[in-house]
Amino acid sequence: VAARTLERLVRDHPEKARVYEMLGDLYLIRRGFVRAAASAYVREGRQFRLMDKNVQAASTRRRGRQTLAELPALRMRATWAFKNARRCDPDSAQSRIRLANLLRGGANPNYEQALAELGEGLKRSDRIPERYVVVARLIRADLMRRTGKLDEALSDMKALLSEKPKNSSVALNYIELL
Repeated sequence: VAARTLERLVRDHPEKARVYEMLGDLYLIRRGFVRAAASAYVREGRQFRLMDKNVQAASTRRRGRQTLAELPALRMRATWAFKNARRCDPDSAQSRIRLANLLRGGANPNYEQALAELGEGLKRSDRIPERYVVVARLIRADLMRRTGKLDEALSDMKALLSEKPKNSSVALNYIELL
């Protein structure tokens, strides 16, 4: 119901960046629920198999596969929503960070575009909470590592570690890069 309402709002007000952001967040939340439901179906199928109820086990596994099939579509919808939010409000750093996080995952990651989005988002870091800046820099270091820019990733993580010496996420990510 919420997704349909937001989709209707997007159709009626295509210039509102916040509506696109809320829709993208909703798709991401739904992805989490779909993933949890699929794993529940797998567990339920195992239980039916253990009880020697093969018909119910096969039906449950089929429902789990159908549920998992929704995940790529939800990722694409969330990506679409955050791209439109960025189009409506180019200064929105949070939309750029969320979009970069989506672009770096999935079946066809686009690391270069994700790095570009993070770069633009971090230019506007004075407009977002500090925790988002830290997350964006962690994501950027990971993307640099994946694209073969390990020296840049290490120097960026050293700088972040000197700024946030008590942040355990920063320390763990720095150790992982070494």
